[in-house]
Amino acid sequence: MYDFSNFSLSDMISCSRELRGLGTSATSMEEVARRTVRFFYEHFIDATNGQRSCALVRMFKTHNFSELNEDLKQFAQSRFHDFEFTDAMKAMVLLGTAGTEKHWNARETSANHQVIPLPSPELIGRMPMVSQLLSQFDFDVPSVVSPNTSLLEPEDQPYGLFFISDAVGSPFIPDQTSFVTTYGIKSVIGCGAMLPSGNLFAMIIFSKQQIPQNTEELFRPLAMSIKSALVCFDGGRTFDTDPANMPTDANATIMRLRSELAAVKELLNVSGQTVETQAGHLEETSKQLVTARDTALEASALKSAFVASISHELRTPLSGIVGMSELLANTNLSEEQLGFSKGIDDSAKSLLGIVNDLLDFSKMEAGKLALEVVPFSVNDLIQDVAKSLAESARVKQLSLSTNIDQLLPPHLLGDPSRIRQLLVNLVHNAIKFTDSGQVTITAQAIQTDDHVVSVRFSVQDTGIGLSDEEQKKLFVPFLQLESARIRHAGGTGLGLSICKKIVELMDGEIGLTSQLNRGSEFWFSLPLREPLKERDFNDASTIQINRWQSRLPADLKILVVEDNKLIRTLVMKQLSNLGLKPLGVLTGLEAVSAVCSEEFDLILMDCNLPDISGFEATRLIREYEQQTERRTPIVAMTALAMAGDEMRCLKAGMDDYLSKPVIIDKLIAKLEYWLARSRCDADRADNK
Repeated sequence: MYDFSNFSLSDMISCSRELRGLGTSATSMEEVARRTVRFFYEHFIDATNGQRSCALVRMFKTHNFSELNEDLKQFAQSRFHDFEFTDAMKAMVLLGTAGTEKHWNARETSANHQVIPLPSPELIGRMPMVSQLLSQFDFDVPSVVSPNTSLLEPEDQPYGLFFISDAVGSPFIPDQTSFVTTYGIKSVIGCGAMLPSGNLFAMIIFSKQQIPQNTEELFRPLAMSIKSALVCFDGGRTFDTDPANMPTDANATIMRLRSELAAVKELLNVSGQTVETQAGHLEETSKQLVTARDTALEASALKSAFVASISHELRTPLSGIVGMSELLANTNLSEEQLGFSKGIDDSAKSLLGIVNDLLDFSKMEAGKLALEVVPFSVNDLIQDVAKSLAESARVKQLSLSTNIDQLLPPHLLGDPSRIRQLLVNLVHNAIKFTDSGQVTITAQAIQTDDHVVSVRFSVQDTGIGLSDEEQKKLFVPFLQLESARIRHAGGTGLGLSICKKIVELMDGEIGLTSQLNRGSEFWFSLPLREPLKERDFNDASTIQINRWQSRLPADLKILVVEDNKLIRTLVMKQLSNLGLKPLGVLTGLEAVSAVCSEEFDLILMDCNLPDISGFEATRLIREYEQQTERRTPIVAMTALAMAGDEMRCLKAGMDDYLSKPVIIDKLIAKLEYWLARSRCDADRADNK
């Protein structure tokens, strides 16, 4: 038994062998045709329900009108009584039929399709089934009357094959309502070939199963198998005849043709066995590959879900630790207490760095690390990195300096957040492994070509340096150097491998030069495009925002939507310390209610809330604001950290994204930007 939806190479070979054997002991082409259509009707079973897949299977063959018996001639003439038939005219004769309805199972009871004259295009147009066949075969009437192999695909020309692909929905299929719909026809497939006499045969299957493309492709060889069963009767007896009336010379011809066919069968059998063996190997390999792929995809999905879950679970308490330690450090503490507070803060930030490394590596491994292209200043970026790490250098009494090429354009297009990540990682490592001397951050334009500037960033230190053997292992993920002088620094062993992947994503290069006990220079070069126009990096609103003073007016009202009590208390305290007036709510519905009751200058919205999500709450707020013609900036404040999270927030109607833990500097930056932008938008509206 075979299944259209899961028809394999092995099935094709087995089916082909059975079809070739259907001509054995047959006495006419009609008998072979009956066996063939019955084979397809009985042997193709829908595995999902155990029922026959075929509603109807039919085989036709073209004949000269003169070859038809008197009954068929009269039948043809009765259909076109106003047309004069000639002996040389072609007609399609139904040789075999098998189907769901009883009257479909014999040629004599298939009243409308026993014989189909092919006199002219006009008359053929009055016969939907024939029109459908010819349309699917892409044959015109002259081609059927005088067929030639130039109409066939090049690979089919040696065999005289043609093929019907899926044809459900064709306007040529007879009566869609009474046939296709009533009997649940979902696909039409078939095949045919040109016989040595120049006549064509065509088998067409109306299937209740959807037949996939792979099965359609495997049906081409079946046409040759059917042809091999029919060919010994080509030019001889088409219809059943009384054996007593068979001429002896015809018997001799049949024996000769059968002998030739036997040789062809042997060749086909040998070829089939070889292909079957190869197909078995290929199928087994394919199954193993599919299993391995499915296992890998499942493992990757589980890993991503695990990393996202762990990220949320780690970032939420880290938000509390980092934030509270920052608040604690700003209270009246003794020197000893300040030391304890700093230890807590350093440890929490170190743990946060490890979490971020794992997340970045997971994103890169999954190919989901997104890069943005925005205008930025190399000078400002490097000065910002130096400023953020100045305290770490000062504690170790190191000199931290910058050296920026004055030939660099004032603005370039790239991903400043990722470039900053690269520099922070390299500078942090340099400070960590340097006990005395200095660390220098350098940016240099090394090549300019068609508005693309190749910028070489480097971080040079006077630290412990690396041996040649250590340098070879430096960019390997999870691999930490074993030297005691390096191992004490800790970490995941991911930092530099992440840097390497980020640089490669930006079409850049990364490397180092180092001498043991004398220091190192880590560098990376990136191709960065110059903005073509000033407006690429400074539109009117940006200029106004930059002119806006970065101090925060004390009368600004901030809505904090956070269900975690510790985080809510922390953020509200941070905002209060800035002189702002925060209002805290626990749920999404409370947030919607608050916005409907009073106006806020900005909303900090957690995404995971106990009643409705932050995304749904944002959608409801945006719907309400359409009535008031007011739009309040909404900044997502969440522990989500996987690829696509930021885009999900923006699609929900939020304006920005603030990842937990909420660091005070990042919070201030978001507040300055969005509050200043809101005021600029309001000023523009007033001036209209």
